[in-house]
Formats: sequence, C-alpha cells, structure tokens
Amino acid sequence: MGLITQKIESTNLNTCNAKASCDAALHKKNNVGIVLGKNNNEIGDSFQNNAANVEQNEALEDKKNSKLKKGLIIGGAILATVAIAIGATYLIKQKRSAKPIEKLTELIDPQKTGVATTMPTLESLSKAGLSTDPPEFLYHLTNKKNYESMLKTKRLWQGYDKCSGRSVFTFELDNFHKNWNKILDSDVEMKARLLKQAAKRGDDVVLLQIPTNVLKKDKLFIRSQNAYFRCMEKSIYDYNDEKIAKIFTPENRKIVQEGKTTFEKLVSDFYKTLVTKNEAPLTAEHILGETPAGFASLLTTKGEPIEYLYREDIMMDSVKKIGEIKLSDYEGLSQTDLIKKTFSKLFKGVTTIFDNHN
Repeated sequence: MGLITQKIESTNLNTCNAKASCDAALHKKNNVGIVLGKNNNEIGDSFQNNAANVEQNEALEDKKNSKLKKGLIIGGAILATVAIAIGATYLIKQKRSAKPIEKLTELIDPQKTGVATTMPTLESLSKAGLSTDPPEFLYHLTNKKNYESMLKTKRLWQGYDKCSGRSVFTFELDNFHKNWNKILDSDVEMKARLLKQAAKRGDDVVLLQIPTNVLKKDKLFIRSQNAYFRCMEKSIYDYNDEKIAKIFTPENRKIVQEGKTTFEKLVSDFYKTLVTKNEAPLTAEHILGETPAGFASLLTTKGEPIEYLYREDIMMDSVKKIGEIKLSDYEGLSQTDLIKKTFSKLFKGVTTIFDNHN
C-alpha cells in the first residue's frame, strides 16, 4: 500500500511540474514582448507552441503514470491475495494439528468447560502425524479354569462390565507398562487390581497374547482407565440396593424369564442411561466403550492408561498362552514387588521391561 501511495504522490508532483512549466512559458512571453520588442503575432505563436508542447508532455506523463498506477494497484491486489491465501493455509494446518489435542483434553477431563460433542476424524489424526493402526498384539489376563474352558469351546469369551457391557478386555504392552499406574489419588496400582480380578475364580493366572490382524477393526474400541475410574468413584454409580430394586422389577423379571432379555443387559442399559445423563457427551461415549481403537495414539500422547475392548468372542486357534503364575506364591510382597515379579514371569521370553519396574 505504501508503494501505491508513493507513486500517486509522484504523479501529482509531475503534474505540478508540468503546470509550472506552463506558467514559466507565460512569464517568458511577457518578458520577450517587453525586452526584445517582438510583435504580438510572433509572441503569440511562440507561446502557443510552448503551451502545446507542455500540454502534450503532460498528457503523455499522465497516461504513463495512469498505467503505472493501475499496474501497481493490480500487483498489490495480487500480492495481498497471495498473502491471505498463505496465511489461511497456515491457519488451517495449525487448526488440523491442534484440534485433535484440544478434543482429547475435553474427552479425558469431564470437568473442562465447553466440552465438544463430536470426535475428530481418523483422517485428521493421520494428517496430524498420529497413527490410527492398532498395535501388533493385545494381551488378556485370566485364570487357568477359564482358559481351560476356552480351549474346550475354542473361543476366548467376552467378559462383562456394567457400563460397557460384554467385551474381551485387553491391553497393549507398552501402554500397560508405562501408564497403568495408581488409580486416581489412591495407592492402589491398576496392574495389581487386574491381577486380583483375574484370580477371582482361581489362584492360577494365565496371560494370553492376541494378534490384532485376526480382529475386526470395527469391533475394537478403547477406554481410558482414568476416565473410567473417575466416573465410577462418583456415588451415583454405586451398585446399591436402591438401584438394584429399580433394575430387578417384577416386569423385568418376567421378560427375562420369557427369554426376551437378560439381567446382564438390563444392568448395562441402566448404567448406560446413568452415564449418558450425568456425563458430557464425549466422556459418556468413551466410558461406555464407544471410542474406536484408531484413536488410541491420541490418548497415548497424554499418558492415558488404555484398555482395549473387543466386541466379539475370539477364536482360540489364533490365541497364544505366553505365561502362567500361581498368585499365592507371591503373598506378603509389597505392591511394587508383586507387580515386578509377577509380570516379569508372565512376560518371560517376550520382554524384560517389568524386571526394572518401580
């Protein structure tokens, strides 16, 4: 814009100079008439010739400046358009890379204001440089009695959770080691809690390895353990007598006996309604296990402990047992030593990362 103004001022200055030349010619005419005694016709012809030359030069100069001015304006407009386009492209790129992280913060922090109602797309994650592929292997911890039954039925059964319903609950090795730590503000480690859950039906605990290339991507979901436990610690989710009475009504008992539904599904539906009512939209979806596994890298970048939920039974011919322990052999150990020793043995031959767990 400064260049255009400068050229316009230059044009005005040239016009003023042309007018000054005309005035000078007039002044010269008068002097010639007085000093040299030229006749009026000669003086008139001389003045007319000078004036005509000045007007011609002025017209040429105006035409030249007009073209220059027009060119500068067009050039300036083009430069401004290019600058705007470059700026817009930069802002779009910034938005694409920043938007998923903003949505993640809203997703895992239910107390954050302005919670979004939609997730970013998997395509936007890829453009932001985050992987949307599942890990090569997932792991499932169970007890030996369940494992032997699975071998007979040739299926790794889905477990049950009152919020997410039925799923095969699994974890990924690196995330499990680094991020499955203490539950919220308590002293209870998530890994120790998982061991105790696996040992509910027997003292012998078995670790299974599942290759993800045999799984259907549209059946694989994730859930942050932090978000789940933060939700579950609220009193509204306690499994108390009052809530049980609301679920196990005479009407519900009847439709269960008729085979139209199961008590398990009734409980899941009841808690799904509670979560949906009391949590922000994205948080509710996430706690209920409805976040596709392609978003795992988004949670991993924030250090979230991730649980993978698979919504079908898995055929046992693709599942491999890689470790087994008797939990009673580790009684009396501190929680830290329990985790270190049990998982070092369970993952023996696969990894040594638990040998240095602290």
